[in-house]
Amino acid sequence: MFAMATAAQRKQHERWLIDLTAIPTAAGREHRVIQYIEDWTAKRSNLKLTRDKVGNLLIARTSKAGNRRKPLFITAHLDHPAFVVRKVIDERTIELEFRGGVQDAYFHDALIDIIDDDDQPHLAAITHLNTA
Repeated sequence: MFAMATAAQRKQHERWLIDLTAIPTAAGREHRVIQYIEDWTAKRSNLKLTRDKVGNLLIARTSKAGNRRKPLFITAHLDHPAFVVRKVIDERTIELEFRGGVQDAYFHDALIDIIDDDDQPHLAAITHLNTA
């Protein structure tokens, strides 16, 4: 049986969730989220991070001898719908590929952030959709 979280614990859990979901990610580009999870678990002596043969991250609670707590499994995607840069055409124009399930109507004249390799955001505008 789990004890109820205190208000301070709930606030900390909310902070972790906000931090994690703010990390730029896209299908095939989950490295930033993986690094966050690796760093987060490394700071906790009661957790152990491993990967299975297909690359899934598995976090296990370490236990003292004789402790037979049942495992708790939580599954989640490490990505969310996002654009990925396919080609830099010139200093002001790039070609993007969208990965995710969002209807084109949401992209007309939309403003987006493009995150560079140094994790710096750059404001951009969608000017053309190739729906072919």
